[in-house]
Amino acid sequence: MKKKLFIVSLVLSMCFSMLSIVNVQAKETIREDHYVNPIYKDVKSSVVHHDIQTYSLEDVEYTSDQEKLVKIFREKLINRESNIVLYYHCDEEITQEFFSNLVHQLFQKAIKHTGNGKEGDYLKWHCQGWTVKASISVNSNKGYDLNIFYDVSYLSSLEQEEKVDEEVSNLLKSLDLSNKTDYQKVKAIYDYICSNVTYDHDNLNDESYSLKYTAYAALINKTAVCQGYASLFYRLALDAGVDTRVISGEAGGPHAWNIVKLNGKYYNLDSTWDAGRSTYAYFLKNTNDFDDHVRDNDYQSNDFIEEYPMWDESYTEIDCNKYGHNYSEPIYKWSVDNMTVTAQRVCANNYEHVEEETVTAQKIVKDPTCTENGIITYIANFKNNAFKSQTKIVDGKKATGHKVVVDQGKKATCTEDGLTEGKHCSVCKEVIKKQEVIPATGHKVVVDQAKEATCTNTGLTEGIHCSICNKIIKKQGIIPALGHDFKDGVCTRCHNQLKGQWKQSGNKWWYQYEDGSYPARK
Repeated sequence: MKKKLFIVSLVLSMCFSMLSIVNVQAKETIREDHYVNPIYKDVKSSVVHHDIQTYSLEDVEYTSDQEKLVKIFREKLINRESNIVLYYHCDEEITQEFFSNLVHQLFQKAIKHTGNGKEGDYLKWHCQGWTVKASISVNSNKGYDLNIFYDVSYLSSLEQEEKVDEEVSNLLKSLDLSNKTDYQKVKAIYDYICSNVTYDHDNLNDESYSLKYTAYAALINKTAVCQGYASLFYRLALDAGVDTRVISGEAGGPHAWNIVKLNGKYYNLDSTWDAGRSTYAYFLKNTNDFDDHVRDNDYQSNDFIEEYPMWDESYTEIDCNKYGHNYSEPIYKWSVDNMTVTAQRVCANNYEHVEEETVTAQKIVKDPTCTENGIITYIANFKNNAFKSQTKIVDGKKATGHKVVVDQGKKATCTEDGLTEGKHCSVCKEVIKKQEVIPATGHKVVVDQAKEATCTNTGLTEGIHCSICNKIIKKQGIIPALGHDFKDGVCTRCHNQLKGQWKQSGNKWWYQYEDGSYPARK
């Protein structure tokens, strides 16, 4: 739905500004709403809020799809946009309660954990808060179009986050984590943070300096408070492919730490408290061994605990030579081109003990047909009996489509069936359009009239032929001419008269017809 909204008049606009009224045609006045990140409720905002223009002078597209709006919202948060506008459509009347629920719900969905290091908790812990206003109009379909205007405060700028992106990429390359186990990745990242980031005691009580809470401060300035430590671990671990969350709670005061997933469940870890230690006291701990940290209520809910189950035991390295290995189920990772597969299993007694094998897969290609896509099958077999053969099937080339050939039609005749036009594929021979039989039409009989013979002309018997194909069905027979039947020089049938002449022999005269006969004597 596209709609162009206009300011009705300058006076009306001024009234809205003075009264902070943000709706146009709703029955209930919609007041502005706001959100303050509870983690930073006492932190002085360093961001200047901008005046919000609650009317759009451009053509915009409204949607009732909240997930679409959430995706747009998330991208704008990642880009650190201060003024964010979302265009929402609904059919029900928009009340203050509806509006408040909607704007908070959109934000919570936008900062939901996705597994992407720049999203989820990273956004949550870098957003200080927002103010939101709206304008409402009734569209031509009598539904409601809602312009939602967020004015967002961040702890870090876009330029600072671009610097973080660059440094994260360089750091992960230097740590060389591409072929490491999840434990090795976590350990390398944790070691780096604990060895390179110091606690920012200098700015701890300076609430005007909000940068100390960011991953930027930890990574670039190498000094931060707990939120910076936890956010940096979150970013690095997720970018390395290991799931993690930031947890807030109490640990002698408001605090933040992480949980990280290894071998199917999660461990607690606190890089802030382990920073600078030669021996870690808060690395990969279960809940009991982490009892000086108390989670906030959101992280103690049944839903959260079910989604993020914790290991019953803290991670400890066991002497496998003495107690033996306790390997997990193998994990198989295919290369991007599917030509190699790496099988890996990790000993639960000591995550440093890893069995790994990389093999080249056999590639079997099934060519596409006219109607079916091709298939590429990759098969990998391992020497280590602990690893099972792996098969991966992917789409190959697209179906080629039929090569259509027209089967010409054939007109039915009097005696032979015809065919309609048809089509078939010249490659696979599949009949696309079947030719139908057109029955023979049969002869259209015409009688050839008989003709009587005359004295001088032949006659014909009655015959029959087809007026369509001209085939003679009954041939006409020839009746011979009858010849003349003269009597006294006149034909009895046609009355033709014979010519003659007088002839003399001495004193005798006589008359002779041309056929040599003589007139009858009377």
